[in-house]
Amino acid sequence: MDEDPLKNSSLITILNKQSNPRPLIECLDIQSTFEKRKKHKKFERNDSSRSHDDQINGSPGKVEVGRSTIDIREPMPEHLNALKNAFNKILNERLLSDNSLKLRKIIFDKLHQIILASRSDCQINLYGSISFECCLEKPGIMDIDIQFKQTLQYDTLKELLEIITKSDLCKEACINTEHKPSCIDLIINEPNMRVRITSGYNRGINLSKLIRIYTKFDSRVIKLLRLFRILSKTCNIDKPDLGTLHPIAFHIMVIHFLQQIDPPILPCLHEYVFGIDHVPITMNENQYPEFFRICNVYSREWKSKNTTDIEMLFLQLLSYYVKTFNTKQFVVSIQTRMPVVKIDKNWHSKKLLVEDPSDIKRSLCQTMQAIRSINYFRDTINTALNYFGRKQKRIKKVQSNQCSNENNDDDLIEIIAEDENEIPIIEPTNSLHSSYNLFYKRLPLTIVRDVNIRQSRVRDYYKKTFETKISEPIIKINSLVDQQNENLNENEIEEAFQHDLEHNFETMDANDDEQNNSLDIIVPNNDNDYDDNLNTDFDELNIENDIDQKQSAVLVKLEFSK
Repeated sequence: MDEDPLKNSSLITILNKQSNPRPLIECLDIQSTFEKRKKHKKFERNDSSRSHDDQINGSPGKVEVGRSTIDIREPMPEHLNALKNAFNKILNERLLSDNSLKLRKIIFDKLHQIILASRSDCQINLYGSISFECCLEKPGIMDIDIQFKQTLQYDTLKELLEIITKSDLCKEACINTEHKPSCIDLIINEPNMRVRITSGYNRGINLSKLIRIYTKFDSRVIKLLRLFRILSKTCNIDKPDLGTLHPIAFHIMVIHFLQQIDPPILPCLHEYVFGIDHVPITMNENQYPEFFRICNVYSREWKSKNTTDIEMLFLQLLSYYVKTFNTKQFVVSIQTRMPVVKIDKNWHSKKLLVEDPSDIKRSLCQTMQAIRSINYFRDTINTALNYFGRKQKRIKKVQSNQCSNENNDDDLIEIIAEDENEIPIIEPTNSLHSSYNLFYKRLPLTIVRDVNIRQSRVRDYYKKTFETKISEPIIKINSLVDQQNENLNENEIEEAFQHDLEHNFETMDANDDEQNNSLDIIVPNNDNDYDDNLNTDFDELNIENDIDQKQSAVLVKLEFSK
Protein backbone atom coordinates (compact mmCIF):
# COMPACT_ATOMS: atom_id res chain seq x y z
CA MET A 1 0.00 0.00 0.00
CA ASP A 2 1.56 3.27 -1.15
CA GLU A 3 -0.58 5.66 0.87
CA ASP A 4 -0.89 5.82 4.61
CA PRO A 5 -4.62 5.84 5.51
CA LEU A 6 -3.92 7.42 8.88
CA LYS A 7 -1.92 10.24 7.34
CA ASN A 8 -4.25 10.97 4.44
CA SER A 9 -7.23 11.90 6.58
CA SER A 10 -9.57 14.39 4.96
CA LEU A 11 -10.37 16.14 8.21
CA ILE A 12 -8.89 19.45 9.39
CA THR A 13 -6.68 19.34 12.46
CA ILE A 14 -7.77 21.34 15.48
CA LEU A 15 -4.26 21.37 16.84
CA ASN A 16 -3.08 23.83 14.23
CA LYS A 17 -2.57 27.32 15.56
CA GLN A 18 -4.33 28.84 12.56
CA SER A 19 -8.08 28.65 13.18
CA ASN A 20 -10.10 27.15 10.37
CA PRO A 21 -13.81 27.04 11.25
CA ARG A 22 -15.66 23.91 10.09
CA PRO A 23 -18.90 22.14 11.01
CA LEU A 24 -18.60 20.61 14.46
CA ILE A 25 -17.95 16.93 13.77
CA GLU A 26 -15.67 17.67 10.81
CA CYS A 27 -13.31 19.73 12.95
CA LEU A 28 -12.14 16.63 14.77
CA ASP A 29 -8.86 15.24 13.48
CA ILE A 30 -5.71 13.77 14.90
CA GLN A 31 -2.09 14.73 14.40
CA SER A 32 -0.74 11.49 15.72
CA THR A 33 2.61 10.93 17.32
CA PHE A 34 4.00 8.77 14.58
CA GLU A 35 3.61 11.57 12.03
CA LYS A 36 5.89 13.83 14.06
CA ARG A 37 8.43 11.09 14.48
CA LYS A 38 8.63 10.55 10.74
CA LYS A 39 10.16 14.00 10.32
CA HIS A 40 13.10 13.21 12.59
CA LYS A 41 13.54 9.47 12.38
CA LYS A 42 13.50 7.28 9.33
CA PHE A 43 11.27 4.25 9.64
CA GLU A 44 13.28 1.04 9.99
CA ARG A 45 11.44 -2.03 8.77
CA ASN A 46 13.56 -4.32 10.93
CA ASP A 47 12.19 -2.54 13.98
CA SER A 48 8.52 -2.98 13.05
CA SER A 49 8.07 -6.29 14.85
CA ARG A 50 5.08 -6.67 17.14
CA SER A 51 7.34 -8.12 19.80
CA HIS A 52 7.80 -4.58 21.19
CA ASP A 53 4.23 -4.40 22.53
CA ASP A 54 5.46 -4.77 26.09
CA GLN A 55 7.32 -1.48 25.73
CA ILE A 56 4.03 0.39 25.43
CA ASN A 57 3.19 2.53 28.42
CA GLY A 58 -0.50 1.91 29.04
CA SER A 59 -0.83 4.10 32.10
CA PRO A 60 -3.93 6.32 32.06
CA GLY A 61 -3.66 9.99 31.46
CA LYS A 62 -0.34 10.05 29.61
CA VAL A 63 -0.60 11.93 26.34
CA GLU A 64 2.36 12.38 24.03
CA VAL A 65 0.88 14.92 21.65
CA GLY A 66 -1.57 17.79 21.83
CA ARG A 67 -2.91 19.62 24.81
CA SER A 68 -3.42 17.91 28.18
CA THR A 69 -6.97 17.31 29.35
CA ILE A 70 -6.24 17.87 33.04
CA ASP A 71 -7.54 21.44 33.03
CA ILE A 72 -10.86 20.71 31.30
CA ARG A 73 -13.57 21.95 33.61
CA GLU A 74 -17.03 20.54 34.11
CA PRO A 75 -19.09 22.05 31.27
CA MET A 76 -21.68 24.73 31.91
CA PRO A 77 -25.35 24.29 30.89
CA GLU A 78 -24.93 26.38 27.74
CA HIS A 79 -21.99 24.19 26.70
CA LEU A 80 -24.04 21.03 27.19
CA ASN A 81 -26.94 22.54 25.29
CA ALA A 82 -24.65 23.32 22.34
CA LEU A 83 -23.42 19.72 22.38
CA LYS A 84 -27.01 18.51 22.53
CA ASN A 85 -27.96 20.42 19.39
CA ALA A 86 -24.83 19.30 17.55
CA PHE A 87 -25.24 15.65 18.58
CA ASN A 88 -28.90 15.56 17.56
CA LYS A 89 -28.04 16.98 14.17
CA ILE A 90 -25.18 14.61 13.48
CA LEU A 91 -27.25 11.61 14.58
CA ASN A 92 -29.99 12.62 12.18
CA GLU A 93 -27.49 12.98 9.32
CA ARG A 94 -25.38 9.87 9.83
CA LEU A 95 -27.86 7.21 11.00
CA LEU A 96 -29.63 4.85 8.65
CA SER A 97 -32.66 6.69 7.30
CA ASP A 98 -36.25 5.52 7.39
CA ASN A 99 -36.30 4.84 3.65
CA SER A 100 -33.01 2.92 3.78
CA LEU A 101 -34.38 0.73 6.54
CA LYS A 102 -37.52 -0.04 4.54
CA LEU A 103 -35.43 -0.96 1.50
CA ARG A 104 -33.39 -3.37 3.59
CA LYS A 105 -36.58 -4.94 4.87
CA ILE A 106 -37.71 -5.56 1.29
CA ILE A 107 -34.36 -7.11 0.36
CA PHE A 108 -34.45 -9.26 3.49
CA ASP A 109 -37.92 -10.57 2.53
CA LYS A 110 -36.90 -11.33 -1.05
CA LEU A 111 -33.73 -13.11 0.01
CA HIS A 112 -35.65 -15.15 2.55
CA GLN A 113 -38.22 -16.22 -0.05
CA ILE A 114 -35.57 -17.20 -2.60
CA ILE A 115 -33.63 -19.37 -0.15
CA LEU A 116 -36.75 -20.83 1.43
CA ALA A 117 -37.95 -21.98 -1.99
CA SER A 118 -34.78 -24.07 -2.41
CA ARG A 119 -34.18 -25.13 1.19
CA SER A 120 -37.17 -25.30 3.52
CA ASP A 121 -34.90 -26.08 6.49
CA CYS A 122 -33.12 -22.72 6.38
CA GLN A 123 -32.73 -20.57 9.47
CA ILE A 124 -32.06 -16.91 8.66
CA ASN A 125 -30.92 -14.34 11.23
CA LEU A 126 -30.27 -10.63 10.98
CA TYR A 127 -27.29 -9.53 13.07
CA GLY A 128 -24.72 -6.77 13.26
CA SER A 129 -25.23 -3.05 13.77
CA ILE A 130 -28.57 -2.92 12.01
CA SER A 131 -30.03 -5.48 14.43
CA PHE A 132 -29.32 -3.28 17.47
CA GLU A 133 -30.14 -0.03 15.63
CA CYS A 134 -26.65 1.44 15.31
CA CYS A 135 -26.22 1.14 11.56
CA LEU A 136 -24.87 4.19 9.75
CA GLU A 137 -26.09 5.33 6.35
CA LYS A 138 -22.62 4.70 4.93
CA PRO A 139 -21.55 1.98 4.33
CA GLY A 140 -24.85 0.50 5.60
CA ILE A 141 -23.95 -3.15 5.02
CA MET A 142 -26.66 -5.62 6.02
CA ASP A 143 -25.31 -8.71 7.83
CA ILE A 144 -27.33 -11.92 7.52
CA ASP A 145 -26.53 -15.41 8.78
CA ILE A 146 -28.12 -18.42 7.07
CA GLN A 147 -27.88 -21.98 8.33
CA PHE A 148 -29.16 -25.33 7.07
CA LYS A 149 -29.99 -28.06 9.56
CA GLN A 150 -28.16 -30.96 7.97
CA THR A 151 -25.36 -29.09 6.20
CA LEU A 152 -21.97 -28.11 7.56
CA GLN A 153 -21.29 -24.41 7.63
CA TYR A 154 -18.51 -24.34 5.05
CA ASP A 155 -20.69 -26.26 2.57
CA THR A 156 -23.64 -23.96 3.13
CA LEU A 157 -21.87 -20.96 1.57
CA LYS A 158 -21.31 -22.84 -1.70
CA GLU A 159 -24.92 -23.90 -1.89
CA LEU A 160 -26.12 -20.40 -1.02
CA LEU A 161 -23.94 -18.90 -3.74
CA GLU A 162 -25.52 -21.18 -6.33
CA ILE A 163 -29.03 -20.27 -5.18
CA ILE A 164 -28.35 -16.53 -5.19
CA THR A 165 -26.57 -16.42 -8.57
CA LYS A 166 -29.50 -18.20 -10.23
CA SER A 167 -31.86 -15.47 -9.06
CA ASP A 168 -32.05 -11.92 -10.41
CA LEU A 169 -31.66 -10.38 -6.96
CA CYS A 170 -28.03 -9.34 -7.24
CA LYS A 171 -25.59 -8.25 -9.92
CA GLU A 172 -22.44 -9.45 -8.18
CA ALA A 173 -21.86 -12.25 -5.67
CA CYS A 174 -18.74 -14.10 -4.57
CA ILE A 175 -17.33 -15.97 -1.59
CA ASN A 176 -14.90 -13.83 0.37
CA THR A 177 -12.39 -16.06 2.14
CA GLU A 178 -10.31 -13.11 3.36
CA HIS A 179 -13.13 -11.94 5.60
CA LYS A 180 -13.28 -13.59 9.00
CA PRO A 181 -15.44 -15.62 9.04
CA SER A 182 -15.73 -16.44 5.36
CA CYS A 183 -18.83 -14.95 3.81
CA ILE A 184 -20.69 -14.17 0.60
CA ASP A 185 -20.42 -10.55 -0.51
CA LEU A 186 -23.17 -9.49 -2.85
CA ILE A 187 -24.44 -6.25 -4.35
CA ILE A 188 -28.19 -5.94 -4.87
CA ASN A 189 -29.40 -4.75 -8.27
CA GLU A 190 -31.97 -2.21 -7.14
CA PRO A 191 -31.11 -0.41 -4.99
CA ASN A 192 -27.34 -0.53 -5.05
CA MET A 193 -26.96 -2.13 -1.63
CA ARG A 194 -24.29 -4.35 -0.08
CA VAL A 195 -25.21 -7.53 1.80
CA ARG A 196 -22.88 -9.88 3.65
CA ILE A 197 -24.02 -13.47 4.24
CA THR A 198 -22.32 -15.80 6.72
CA SER A 199 -23.21 -19.28 7.87
CA GLY A 200 -22.99 -20.60 11.41
CA TYR A 201 -21.64 -17.33 12.81
CA ASN A 202 -23.29 -17.90 16.17
CA ARG A 203 -20.82 -15.70 18.02
CA GLY A 204 -21.79 -12.67 15.96
CA ILE A 205 -25.50 -13.43 16.34
CA ASN A 206 -25.32 -13.85 20.11
CA LEU A 207 -23.18 -10.75 20.55
CA SER A 208 -25.65 -8.67 18.53
CA LYS A 209 -28.54 -9.94 20.63
CA LEU A 210 -26.67 -9.12 23.82
CA ILE A 211 -26.01 -5.53 22.76
CA ARG A 212 -29.62 -5.16 21.67
CA ILE A 213 -30.84 -6.25 25.11
CA TYR A 214 -28.55 -3.72 26.79
CA THR A 215 -30.12 -0.94 24.71
CA LYS A 216 -33.50 -1.78 26.27
CA PHE A 217 -32.41 -0.95 29.82
CA ASP A 218 -32.08 2.79 29.29
CA SER A 219 -32.91 5.11 26.40
CA ARG A 220 -29.54 6.88 26.75
CA VAL A 221 -27.58 3.75 25.87
CA ILE A 222 -28.48 3.66 22.20
CA LYS A 223 -27.54 7.31 21.65
CA LEU A 224 -24.17 6.88 23.33
CA LEU A 225 -23.49 3.80 21.21
CA ARG A 226 -24.32 5.78 18.09
CA LEU A 227 -22.25 8.83 19.05
CA PHE A 228 -19.17 6.77 19.88
CA ARG A 229 -19.65 4.80 16.68
CA ILE A 230 -19.83 7.99 14.59
CA LEU A 231 -16.71 9.32 16.33
CA SER A 232 -14.77 6.14 15.50
CA LYS A 233 -15.98 6.26 11.91
CA THR A 234 -15.08 9.94 11.49
CA CYS A 235 -11.55 9.43 12.83
CA ASN A 236 -10.87 6.13 11.02
CA ILE A 237 -10.24 4.08 14.16
CA ASP A 238 -12.86 1.47 13.21
CA LYS A 239 -10.92 -0.33 10.48
CA PRO A 240 -9.47 -3.66 11.70
CA ASP A 241 -8.01 -4.39 8.25
CA LEU A 242 -5.89 -1.24 8.63
CA GLY A 243 -4.68 -2.00 12.14
CA THR A 244 -7.35 -0.33 14.29
CA LEU A 245 -10.38 -1.73 16.13
CA HIS A 246 -13.46 -3.57 14.98
CA PRO A 247 -16.60 -1.43 15.44
CA ILE A 248 -18.03 -3.90 17.96
CA ALA A 249 -15.21 -3.03 20.38
CA PHE A 250 -16.53 0.53 20.72
CA HIS A 251 -19.98 -0.74 21.68
CA ILE A 252 -18.46 -2.92 24.41
CA MET A 253 -16.41 0.04 25.69
CA VAL A 254 -19.56 2.16 26.05
CA ILE A 255 -21.47 -0.58 27.89
CA HIS A 256 -18.50 -1.16 30.21
CA PHE A 257 -18.35 2.52 31.15
CA LEU A 258 -22.09 2.68 31.86
CA GLN A 259 -21.68 -0.30 34.19
CA GLN A 260 -18.71 1.15 36.06
CA ILE A 261 -20.13 4.62 36.66
CA ASP A 262 -21.70 5.07 40.09
CA PRO A 263 -24.67 4.80 40.28
CA PRO A 264 -24.66 2.49 37.25
CA ILE A 265 -26.81 3.02 34.20
CA LEU A 266 -26.50 -0.60 33.08
CA PRO A 267 -26.28 -3.85 35.06
CA CYS A 268 -23.89 -6.71 34.34
CA LEU A 269 -26.16 -9.37 32.88
CA HIS A 270 -23.75 -12.30 33.10
CA GLU A 271 -23.11 -11.59 36.77
CA TYR A 272 -26.85 -11.23 37.39
CA VAL A 273 -27.71 -14.57 35.75
CA PHE A 274 -24.74 -16.79 36.66
CA GLY A 275 -23.57 -15.22 39.93
CA ILE A 276 -20.33 -13.56 41.01
CA ASP A 277 -18.42 -16.81 41.49
CA HIS A 278 -18.86 -17.91 37.86
CA VAL A 279 -18.01 -14.79 35.88
CA PRO A 280 -16.34 -14.12 33.53
CA ILE A 281 -17.77 -17.13 31.71
CA THR A 282 -17.92 -18.51 28.18
CA MET A 283 -21.41 -19.86 27.67
CA ASN A 284 -22.33 -22.93 25.67
CA GLU A 285 -24.65 -22.47 22.74
CA ASN A 286 -27.52 -24.22 24.52
CA GLN A 287 -27.36 -21.73 27.41
CA TYR A 288 -28.12 -18.65 25.32
CA PRO A 289 -31.91 -19.06 24.86
CA GLU A 290 -32.60 -19.10 28.59
CA PHE A 291 -30.00 -16.41 29.23
CA PHE A 292 -31.60 -14.06 26.72
CA ARG A 293 -35.08 -14.77 28.08
CA ILE A 294 -34.06 -13.89 31.65
CA CYS A 295 -32.19 -10.76 30.54
CA ASN A 296 -35.10 -9.55 28.48
CA VAL A 297 -37.42 -9.83 31.49
CA TYR A 298 -34.84 -8.06 33.66
CA SER A 299 -34.67 -5.16 31.20
CA ARG A 300 -38.28 -4.30 32.08
CA GLU A 301 -37.54 -4.34 35.81
CA TRP A 302 -34.26 -2.41 35.94
CA LYS A 303 -34.35 1.27 36.81
CA SER A 304 -31.18 3.34 37.00
CA LYS A 305 -30.81 6.04 39.64
CA ASN A 306 -28.33 7.90 37.46
CA THR A 307 -29.93 10.91 35.75
CA THR A 308 -26.89 12.35 33.94
CA ASP A 309 -27.60 13.83 30.52
CA ILE A 310 -26.33 12.16 27.36
CA GLU A 311 -23.98 15.02 26.51
CA MET A 312 -22.30 14.87 29.91
CA LEU A 313 -22.09 11.08 29.73
CA PHE A 314 -20.35 11.32 26.37
CA LEU A 315 -17.68 13.62 27.80
CA GLN A 316 -17.31 11.38 30.86
CA LEU A 317 -16.96 8.36 28.58
CA LEU A 318 -14.01 9.98 26.81
CA SER A 319 -12.57 11.09 30.16
CA TYR A 320 -12.82 7.53 31.52
CA TYR A 321 -10.65 6.05 28.77
CA VAL A 322 -8.24 9.01 28.66
CA LYS A 323 -7.72 9.56 32.37
CA THR A 324 -9.03 6.73 34.53
CA PHE A 325 -9.02 3.26 33.01
CA ASN A 326 -5.77 1.40 33.69
CA THR A 327 -4.98 -0.49 30.50
CA LYS A 328 -1.79 -2.00 31.94
CA GLN A 329 -3.58 -4.03 34.60
CA PHE A 330 -7.25 -4.42 33.72
CA VAL A 331 -9.44 -5.67 30.88
CA VAL A 332 -12.56 -4.00 29.53
CA SER A 333 -15.22 -6.56 30.47
CA ILE A 334 -19.01 -6.24 30.55
CA GLN A 335 -19.69 -9.56 32.27
CA THR A 336 -19.02 -8.30 35.79
CA ARG A 337 -18.57 -5.04 37.64
CA MET A 338 -15.51 -6.22 39.50
CA PRO A 339 -12.14 -5.39 37.90
CA VAL A 340 -10.93 -8.16 35.60
CA VAL A 341 -7.15 -8.46 35.76
CA LYS A 342 -4.98 -9.38 32.79
CA ILE A 343 -2.61 -11.61 34.73
CA ASP A 344 -5.19 -14.38 35.21
CA LYS A 345 -5.88 -14.41 31.48
CA ASN A 346 -2.16 -14.62 30.74
CA TRP A 347 -2.49 -11.38 28.76
CA HIS A 348 0.75 -9.51 29.37
CA SER A 349 0.39 -6.72 26.83
CA LYS A 350 0.06 -3.22 28.28
CA LYS A 351 -2.23 -1.96 25.52
CA LEU A 352 -6.02 -1.71 25.65
CA LEU A 353 -7.74 -5.10 25.66
CA VAL A 354 -11.50 -5.58 25.31
CA GLU A 355 -12.83 -8.97 26.38
CA ASP A 356 -15.22 -10.69 23.99
CA PRO A 357 -18.41 -11.38 26.03
CA SER A 358 -19.07 -14.53 23.99
CA ASP A 359 -15.55 -15.92 24.45
CA ILE A 360 -13.55 -14.62 27.41
CA LYS A 361 -10.29 -16.01 25.97
CA ARG A 362 -10.59 -13.70 22.99
CA SER A 363 -9.67 -10.02 22.83
CA LEU A 364 -11.56 -7.73 20.47
CA CYS A 365 -8.45 -5.52 20.21
CA GLN A 366 -6.12 -8.05 18.64
CA THR A 367 -6.29 -6.25 15.29
CA MET A 368 -4.65 -3.19 16.86
CA GLN A 369 -1.08 -4.39 17.41
CA ALA A 370 1.23 -1.80 15.86
CA ILE A 371 2.52 0.88 18.22
CA ARG A 372 1.65 3.69 15.84
CA SER A 373 -1.95 2.41 15.60
CA ILE A 374 -2.18 2.37 19.39
CA ASN A 375 -0.78 5.89 19.59
CA TYR A 376 -3.20 7.05 16.91
CA PHE A 377 -6.11 5.56 18.86
CA ARG A 378 -5.00 7.30 22.06
CA ASP A 379 -4.53 10.59 20.27
CA THR A 380 -8.02 10.30 18.81
CA ILE A 381 -9.75 9.89 22.17
CA ASN A 382 -7.59 12.61 23.75
CA THR A 383 -8.23 15.07 20.93
CA ALA A 384 -11.95 14.33 20.96
CA LEU A 385 -12.09 15.13 24.67
CA ASN A 386 -10.10 18.33 24.14
CA TYR A 387 -12.41 19.37 21.34
CA PHE A 388 -15.83 18.57 22.80
CA GLY A 389 -14.87 19.39 26.38
CA ARG A 390 -13.56 22.93 25.86
CA LYS A 391 -15.36 26.20 25.31
CA GLN A 392 -16.08 27.07 21.71
CA LYS A 393 -17.62 29.96 19.88
CA ARG A 394 -20.08 30.05 17.03
CA ILE A 395 -19.31 31.79 13.76
CA LYS A 396 -22.03 32.59 11.27
CA LYS A 397 -21.46 31.40 7.73
CA VAL A 398 -20.33 33.83 5.07
CA GLN A 399 -22.60 33.56 2.05
CA SER A 400 -20.73 32.91 -1.17
CA ASN A 401 -21.85 32.71 -4.78
CA GLN A 402 -19.46 29.88 -5.45
CA CYS A 403 -20.74 27.55 -2.77
CA SER A 404 -24.17 27.45 -1.21
CA ASN A 405 -25.67 25.29 1.48
CA GLU A 406 -29.32 24.52 2.01
CA ASN A 407 -28.96 24.41 5.78
CA ASN A 408 -28.71 28.09 6.69
CA ASP A 409 -28.63 27.30 10.40
CA ASP A 410 -25.48 25.19 10.05
CA ASP A 411 -23.16 27.46 12.01
CA LEU A 412 -19.43 26.98 12.02
CA ILE A 413 -17.52 26.15 15.17
CA GLU A 414 -13.99 27.00 16.17
CA ILE A 415 -12.13 26.45 19.40
CA ILE A 416 -11.31 29.55 21.42
CA ALA A 417 -7.62 30.28 21.02
CA GLU A 418 -5.43 29.22 23.94
CA ASP A 419 -1.74 29.12 24.59
CA GLU A 420 -0.74 25.68 23.32
CA ASN A 421 2.64 25.94 25.01
CA GLU A 422 1.02 26.28 28.40
CA ILE A 423 0.99 22.86 30.03
CA PRO A 424 -1.58 22.59 32.84
CA ILE A 425 -0.24 21.06 36.03
CA ILE A 426 -2.92 21.43 38.69
CA GLU A 427 -6.31 19.85 38.14
CA PRO A 428 -9.13 22.28 39.03
CA THR A 429 -11.59 21.32 41.74
CA ASN A 430 -14.47 21.37 39.26
CA SER A 431 -12.67 19.41 36.55
CA LEU A 432 -14.46 17.11 34.15
CA HIS A 433 -12.40 14.16 35.38
CA SER A 434 -13.90 14.66 38.86
CA SER A 435 -17.49 15.09 37.70
CA TYR A 436 -18.42 11.41 37.97
CA ASN A 437 -18.00 8.61 40.49
CA LEU A 438 -16.70 5.16 39.65
CA PHE A 439 -17.39 1.90 41.39
CA TYR A 440 -13.78 0.76 41.58
CA LYS A 441 -13.00 3.56 44.04
CA ARG A 442 -15.02 1.67 46.65
CA LEU A 443 -12.52 -1.15 46.47
CA PRO A 444 -9.27 -1.24 48.48
CA LEU A 445 -6.27 0.47 46.91
CA THR A 446 -4.48 -2.88 47.03
CA ILE A 447 -6.26 -3.93 43.85
CA VAL A 448 -4.81 -1.01 41.90
CA ARG A 449 -1.37 -0.98 43.50
CA ASP A 450 -0.66 -4.71 43.43
CA VAL A 451 0.14 -5.50 39.79
CA ASN A 452 0.35 -9.22 40.61
CA ILE A 453 -3.01 -9.53 42.34
CA ARG A 454 -5.05 -12.55 41.27
CA GLN A 455 -8.68 -12.57 40.20
CA SER A 456 -9.77 -14.71 43.16
CA ARG A 457 -8.50 -12.09 45.59
CA VAL A 458 -10.21 -9.31 43.63
CA ARG A 459 -13.42 -11.33 43.80
CA ASP A 460 -13.18 -11.56 47.58
CA TYR A 461 -12.76 -7.79 47.86
CA TYR A 462 -15.64 -7.31 45.46
CA LYS A 463 -18.02 -9.42 47.54
CA LYS A 464 -17.35 -7.27 50.58
CA THR A 465 -18.77 -4.21 48.82
CA PHE A 466 -22.29 -5.65 48.88
CA GLU A 467 -24.35 -4.26 51.74
CA THR A 468 -27.00 -6.97 51.43
CA LYS A 469 -26.73 -10.70 50.96
CA ILE A 470 -25.44 -11.72 47.56
CA SER A 471 -28.27 -13.24 45.55
CA GLU A 472 -28.05 -16.79 44.29
CA PRO A 473 -27.39 -17.32 40.58
CA ILE A 474 -30.49 -17.74 38.46
CA ILE A 475 -28.84 -20.30 36.19
CA LYS A 476 -26.66 -22.71 38.14
CA ILE A 477 -23.61 -24.08 36.42
CA ASN A 478 -23.16 -27.84 36.36
CA SER A 479 -19.46 -28.05 35.65
CA LEU A 480 -19.52 -31.78 34.91
CA VAL A 481 -22.31 -31.56 32.35
CA ASP A 482 -20.74 -28.49 30.74
CA GLN A 483 -17.40 -30.24 30.45
CA GLN A 484 -19.06 -33.24 28.79
CA ASN A 485 -20.81 -30.93 26.32
CA GLU A 486 -17.53 -29.20 25.51
CA ASN A 487 -15.83 -32.54 24.90
CA LEU A 488 -18.72 -33.60 22.67
CA ASN A 489 -18.46 -30.41 20.63
CA GLU A 490 -14.71 -30.91 20.23
CA ASN A 491 -15.27 -34.43 18.88
CA GLU A 492 -17.86 -33.13 16.40
CA ILE A 493 -15.48 -30.43 15.22
CA GLU A 494 -12.70 -32.95 14.68
CA GLU A 495 -15.07 -35.14 12.65
CA ALA A 496 -16.06 -32.13 10.53
CA PHE A 497 -12.44 -31.27 9.74
CA GLN A 498 -11.69 -34.91 8.94
CA HIS A 499 -14.68 -34.97 6.59
CA ASP A 500 -13.34 -31.87 4.87
CA LEU A 501 -9.87 -33.33 4.37
CA GLU A 502 -11.17 -36.61 2.97
CA HIS A 503 -13.44 -34.91 0.41
CA ASN A 504 -11.05 -32.06 -0.44
CA PHE A 505 -13.57 -29.37 0.44
CA GLU A 506 -12.67 -25.73 0.95
CA THR A 507 -12.67 -24.82 4.64
CA MET A 508 -13.85 -21.62 6.22
CA ASP A 509 -11.39 -19.20 7.73
CA ALA A 510 -11.28 -19.25 11.52
CA ASN A 511 -12.31 -15.97 13.11
CA ASP A 512 -8.98 -15.84 14.92
CA ASP A 513 -6.42 -18.06 16.58
CA GLU A 514 -7.98 -17.88 20.03
CA GLN A 515 -11.71 -17.91 19.63
CA ASN A 516 -12.33 -21.70 19.38
CA ASN A 517 -15.53 -20.94 17.54
CA SER A 518 -15.80 -22.41 14.09
CA LEU A 519 -17.71 -25.56 13.26
CA ASP A 520 -20.35 -26.01 15.96
CA ILE A 521 -23.16 -28.28 14.84
CA ILE A 522 -26.32 -26.26 14.26
CA VAL A 523 -29.06 -26.82 16.82
CA PRO A 524 -32.41 -25.67 15.41
CA ASN A 525 -34.17 -23.25 17.72
CA ASN A 526 -37.71 -23.91 18.80
CA ASP A 527 -40.28 -21.19 18.34
CA ASN A 528 -40.41 -20.58 22.08
CA ASP A 529 -36.67 -20.45 22.63
CA TYR A 530 -36.56 -16.69 22.46
CA ASP A 531 -38.78 -13.94 23.66
CA ASP A 532 -40.83 -12.24 20.95
CA ASN A 533 -38.80 -9.08 21.44
CA LEU A 534 -35.57 -10.86 20.49
CA ASN A 535 -36.37 -11.71 16.88
CA THR A 536 -33.32 -11.34 14.68
CA ASP A 537 -35.14 -10.05 11.62
CA PHE A 538 -36.91 -6.73 11.09
CA ASP A 539 -39.76 -7.39 13.55
CA GLU A 540 -40.19 -4.52 15.99
CA LEU A 541 -36.96 -2.89 14.82
CA ASN A 542 -36.99 0.78 15.79
CA ILE A 543 -34.69 3.36 14.28
CA GLU A 544 -34.69 6.94 15.56
CA ASN A 545 -34.81 9.50 12.78
CA ASP A 546 -35.45 13.21 12.30
CA ILE A 547 -34.18 14.25 15.72
CA ASP A 548 -34.91 17.94 16.12
CA GLN A 549 -33.31 20.51 18.36
CA LYS A 550 -35.67 19.60 21.20
CA GLN A 551 -34.34 16.05 21.14
CA SER A 552 -37.60 14.55 19.97
CA ALA A 553 -37.53 11.29 18.07
CA VAL A 554 -39.70 9.63 15.52
CA LEU A 555 -39.79 5.88 16.07
CA VAL A 556 -40.22 3.87 12.94
CA LYS A 557 -41.86 0.54 13.71
CA LEU A 558 -41.81 -2.08 11.00
CA GLU A 559 -44.04 -5.08 11.54
CA PHE A 560 -44.64 -7.85 9.07
CA SER A 561 -45.34 -11.54 9.12
CA LYS A 562 -43.33 -14.03 7.20
